[in-house]
Amino acid sequence: MSTSLQDPTAQEITVMRCLDAESGNGDQAASENIREIDHRSSGDTEGNPHPRPIAQNYGGTLTCQTFSSCAEYRRPELPVEIWEKVIDMVRDGTSLFISHLGLLDLNDRALVGSTKRDLHSLSLVCRSWVDRSRFHLLEVITIRSGSELLALTRERGPLSSGARVKKLTIDVEGGRDQSWVTLIPSRLSPSVLGQIKVLSLKHVDLVKSHHRIVQSFSLFRPVPELILDHIRCRHFSQLLEFARALQTGIVNISFPHTQSLDAMHFSTRRFLLSRVGRLYVALPWTSVHHFVKLCIWPCFSMLGHVDIRLDAAYSVDSPHLQQSKGIWECLSTLYQGMCLHHPAPMNAMMMIRFTNLTVFMQQNGFNLFRDHRPSLILLFFYSNINAVPSVLQFLSRHNFQTVNVGIDGKVGDPDPMTSAIPKDWQAVDTVLCSSAFSALRKVGLDCTGRNERLPSGYSCVAELYPIILPKCTARGVAGPCAMSCPYHRASLGRPWSSPGYDFIRPVYA
Repeated sequence: MSTSLQDPTAQEITVMRCLDAESGNGDQAASENIREIDHRSSGDTEGNPHPRPIAQNYGGTLTCQTFSSCAEYRRPELPVEIWEKVIDMVRDGTSLFISHLGLLDLNDRALVGSTKRDLHSLSLVCRSWVDRSRFHLLEVITIRSGSELLALTRERGPLSSGARVKKLTIDVEGGRDQSWVTLIPSRLSPSVLGQIKVLSLKHVDLVKSHHRIVQSFSLFRPVPELILDHIRCRHFSQLLEFARALQTGIVNISFPHTQSLDAMHFSTRRFLLSRVGRLYVALPWTSVHHFVKLCIWPCFSMLGHVDIRLDAAYSVDSPHLQQSKGIWECLSTLYQGMCLHHPAPMNAMMMIRFTNLTVFMQQNGFNLFRDHRPSLILLFFYSNINAVPSVLQFLSRHNFQTVNVGIDGKVGDPDPMTSAIPKDWQAVDTVLCSSAFSALRKVGLDCTGRNERLPSGYSCVAELYPIILPKCTARGVAGPCAMSCPYHRASLGRPWSSPGYDFIRPVYA
């Protein structure tokens, strides 16, 4: 068979007929067995480089051939650096822009889901883009069984070609066989181990695990943040041993199932030599007595940040607080020890919190922290303020010079300034003017509620001081308004405060 081609830029390409050598029918047999298909260009400009296919049917078999002038034209290949940069910008470009402006939380599920869909689409473009797209798609990994671990770490698996794993979650809820948990560090490549920023363990049973599990997980070190959620262990010291082995700086412990809370002091010396600077603990109210009184303050005084979150089933009111006076005394001792180990900085321009002790109970929170001022207490709560006088009385031993009372409320709740029982505000005013707060120099109100729920007829929060804190106003320690005054923010087009920013700002003269 011989095939001749015309100029590929011509308007018509004709397939030359070929005679079947074995058929004895000559041109007539060939004309019956060969079908000619003409491909005409419709509106193509002269010099179109796209190839034109030629289809032929020989004896019922259809074959397609593609012809192009390869010598005359070769499509330039996109450099690897360019398309890798494009994929990186899809993952990081928008997030970095939003993070820089502070417009949106990067943990927003809508944003994360949209980014993943875009990366999945990029991985389907061509084979060359799969590895780079997978590099970003595997930033957060959750392993729930040994089969999932095997699928991730097998040859040519998702983690074989490298990935930027930032958070690894090991969740074995409901799994009886947890022997594979100890094998995770040895199965992962060193490149993956060194990139993990957050390690989360959920429902892991340290009682039945191999005794070398702590040594095995030390391959992850250093890990900036360690999350231990519903971990079953013999002693609380096992959890701290994990933190020390991983050289973590932030430890988040939620509702541990421990057989004993009293053995934590055995690891005090090692724990103090670790890098732990912040500790977050969520405990049921039945365990907080032992945890605080026997365990926490002897060894945690060197921590810069302690956050204790109690079970929401505990109701915060004056009778309960009076019954838990011993707990508040221990917390005060803890805060005092933290202040001794972390003195206030000499540079008055350093606007940082050196020590921080936070206690959350249901809808009420009490946050004690120190910055460049001698001492500071910040209380914030919702519409219920009957617990504040008792807490102030417990914490008056620290001789705070500044007290900032932050008021917040849920959407739909009435304004706490006007709806609160007058005797509650009167009790707060009386405690702040008692001899226990003789060193008090400034009292501030930080209202973060929406301005439509604030009292009408006022132009500033400072005008509310004579109404709700008359004794402090007469003493000359009340005011002025905070930087997060909702009236002033409303005039600037920002009707309510930004939680987590203005809410923790102290009030200065």
